[in-house]
Amino acid sequence: MGEVATGGTGPRSRLAAIDVAKGLAALWVMLIHAGALEGDPVMVYVFNRAAPLFVVLMGLNAGLWWRRRGGGDVADWWQGRVRRLYPPTWQAVAAFWAMAVLAPAGVRGRLGWKRLAKNLLGWLEGVGTGWFVTLAIELAVLMPLLVWMVRRLGARRAVALSVLVTAACFALRFPLVGRLGTFGWFVFPPRLLANVVFGLALAPVVGRLGARAMLAAAAACVAYLVLPSALGAFSPWQLVPEGIGIEASSTSAVAYRLLDLPVAVLLLGVSGLLGSVPGVGPALAWLGVESYGVYLGQMVMHNAVALHFGTERFRAIFGSGTLVVLLLAGALGWIAATRRLDEFLASRRSRIAAHGLAALLVLAAVAQPVPASAAARRPLVLLVGDSTTAGMCEGCPPSPGASPAASLEALRSKLPAGSRWRDLRAVSAGVGGSTTGDWLSVNPDACRFFERAGARQSESAKAGVGARAPAAVPAPLPSDLGTRALVAACASGGGLGEAVRRLLGEKPDLVLLVLGANDVMNGVTPEAYVANVRAIAAGFAPATVLVATPFWSPQPERAGLAGYAEALRRAGLVRGPDFQAVHLPVDELGVHLTRGGYAAAGALWLDRLPE
Repeated sequence: MGEVATGGTGPRSRLAAIDVAKGLAALWVMLIHAGALEGDPVMVYVFNRAAPLFVVLMGLNAGLWWRRRGGGDVADWWQGRVRRLYPPTWQAVAAFWAMAVLAPAGVRGRLGWKRLAKNLLGWLEGVGTGWFVTLAIELAVLMPLLVWMVRRLGARRAVALSVLVTAACFALRFPLVGRLGTFGWFVFPPRLLANVVFGLALAPVVGRLGARAMLAAAAACVAYLVLPSALGAFSPWQLVPEGIGIEASSTSAVAYRLLDLPVAVLLLGVSGLLGSVPGVGPALAWLGVESYGVYLGQMVMHNAVALHFGTERFRAIFGSGTLVVLLLAGALGWIAATRRLDEFLASRRSRIAAHGLAALLVLAAVAQPVPASAAARRPLVLLVGDSTTAGMCEGCPPSPGASPAASLEALRSKLPAGSRWRDLRAVSAGVGGSTTGDWLSVNPDACRFFERAGARQSESAKAGVGARAPAAVPAPLPSDLGTRALVAACASGGGLGEAVRRLLGEKPDLVLLVLGANDVMNGVTPEAYVANVRAIAAGFAPATVLVATPFWSPQPERAGLAGYAEALRRAGLVRGPDFQAVHLPVDELGVHLTRGGYAAAGALWLDRLPE
């Protein structure tokens, strides 16, 4: 997201198409982080690629930089990237820390010296959507090596090799997420190696991309959308049906990610046309030139909303469109404010830098972790269940927007002012494909399910990042708790419940349990199901456990869920919502809840919280 220059010199040496492309991607980032257009095909297949497309443009920029310098100088490259990336990042880190110190401890997570040092070095875990800043810094460090690789192997071989690396990463994405964590996965450079190397390979020809390149890119996109249905798949998200022997989930994930490459070519072509449109072209080009500031500005504003209002709550009250406008206003305001600040600091840089560092150190000292016994502790609510509880949906285009845990976080303000749960923290330990038996002793089939397909993580989530991030919890609580628990249980041979308790790091105040959808598919009797539920509840003692009946499903093979619900009622175990009786809505696959259903699930759980 730095300067884009061609092999020429002077102010006209820019390729306008690249600046316009960066401007469009900057706007798409805000749509993603605001949770706008969820489920719209244009969002799923185009807008949601903003960050990977930026990575292609990073590679393109770097290739042009080295071509302009006739080989380039590694030290000159690194010095330029440090000057370009770090001072703006430090300004954003300072803004985050100023806001975080004033935010509730359960929302901001643990601060302290170690986190400050990591943030100043560019590791922005916990700083909202800062993962992309960390990735940009990593790629800047690695870029000379990648440039050397392209020159050594040639563009075609280098792209082919990088495609294999990226494909391997996405084929193995679930084990990698389990090992690296959500943030570690997002900033893992090999997962987007194809994007950056493809950008480097485009550099020599970017000014000559014509109709033939556009047609080839368009044909690749059409093939991606048409081929699955021709093979009998229900959606492009499931590239091929599992019945023909190709593992659908991994193949689909790889194909979806590699589609970034032809989309990048089309984006450059469209951007070239938009660049000549009066008013539109110059505005988008300006956004592209300022794209790093735009990203940091929207990140700061997104953090402000998340820390002091709650992103899901803001969207529920004001709508995603309002959040988009707010993020854009924050980005533009940030650019203006930091430009004034840079002018002010120009003649006082050394003195102000020392004062700024001192201020950050003071913030770190003020924000040192406070023992739970010395501070008012927000009650922790743990959700135990399968992929529905986690807010995941394998093969759904797209995955649901808000999980029950996120809905609880968003709806907690509806509780009476004096309720002890009004400041609850909610975290999901949903594990896709899990049965009640897996929570006591994991079945090897569950481990194979995880390795083969697993449950698709939400990418706003994407990640503790973006607009659909998991509910805010203190730092020791992994946002991908269910995934890590499954990895730990598969490694040790123990149960998911034991792994979750170990990873949680603190005792939950309340456990919300809903399981059964996978038990019925595995032929578990109602009696065995009830016995397993009792054992799971006992394992979480002394925390109160609210058991709900399994979610109703219209699928004939899951008709036995009604028998499970009746068995729970006879045993007197149902203390949570009776989802069998409510018949919450399902999606087009007839299995998982819609976004409205997730919110309804959150509201029904709220109605059962004990005082």
